Amino acid sequence: MILPLHRTQGATVQRMLNFFQPGTYVCPHQHPENGAIETICVLSGVLGFLLFEADGSVRSTHRLNAGPLGLIDIEPGVWHGMVALSPDTVILEIKQGPYDASADKSFASWAPPENDPGVPEYLTALEALF
Repeated sequence: MILPLHRTQGATVQRMLNFFQPGTYVCPHQHPENGAIETICVLSGVLGFLLFEADGSVRSTHRLNAGPLGLIDIEPGVWHGMVALSPDTVILEIKQGPYDASADKSFASWAPPENDPGVPEYLTALEALF
């Protein structure tokens, strides 16, 4: 679930709270636009953050706890995904606007799309990395 904090979709800075429970699936993706830097700060809970190579292999994993070390900054074109590792995980996400759904994200062809029957198995494999 997402709660936008910015006033309009046209705002030049997009700020939102994302609420996760274990089992929430976020399809790995990248933000292809120049300047599409994304900053994530964990406010509560624990987030498993993954960086992927272009072929879908896992480059690195990061366990982000709430607090000053629960921060990550992602450059444009970097494949990434996340899993909730504890109940009631909340993140603050900040990125450049205005929001354009058609250009904001490129979803990974090597990962199951949301609502695909392969999601539970893939999500379990990602969670096992933590």
